[in-house]
Amino acid sequence: MKKKEFIAELKSLGWTQQRTDGETFYRYAKDDRLIDVNPTIRPMVGRTMVAPGVSVTTEAFIAATDAVSGKNEGGYPLVVPWPPQDGVYVTQLDAEVVAEISQQSIDWGMAQDLDAALASMCAYATDEPGSRPLLHLAALALAGETEKLESYRQSFEAGDRLGFVPYIDIGYIERALALAKERDG
Repeated sequence: MKKKEFIAELKSLGWTQQRTDGETFYRYAKDDRLIDVNPTIRPMVGRTMVAPGVSVTTEAFIAATDAVSGKNEGGYPLVVPWPPQDGVYVTQLDAEVVAEISQQSIDWGMAQDLDAALASMCAYATDEPGSRPLLHLAALALAGETEKLESYRQSFEAGDRLGFVPYIDIGYIERALALAKERDG
């Protein structure tokens, strides 16, 4: 089975194709969760390695990151396994194996503590690199942390960026604060 057939089988199990920033992945919606996989299939001599590349997020978190950034970010995961999950090695990649990988990915996503993940993001330091500051602000907004966000806004107005990466400007803080007020009120 090649990747094209693997993807067709995933889709037959209810996964939908998503695209963001040139990346294609597959999403399964269940209850309050969006479970994403970005599978890697690597043929080897006598076997095939399949790594699901699984993560989990929610519509609310995607909406929050979009609102805080002021653009369609396409969705950030709330939980990604660390260390990354190892691939499974199979002698024959068929529909049964795809169904098993699908179910394992769904089970993993449903078992994650999303409240703990949000709390962890709320605790990120303001001088974190990369996308973590955006995730921090979105998590604070979802948690209704108006006092903390207001203190960030006041610091920015006073010229203290609190160590935030350059792309985080006062607009991000203000949008996070507005969202937090909506959720808190």
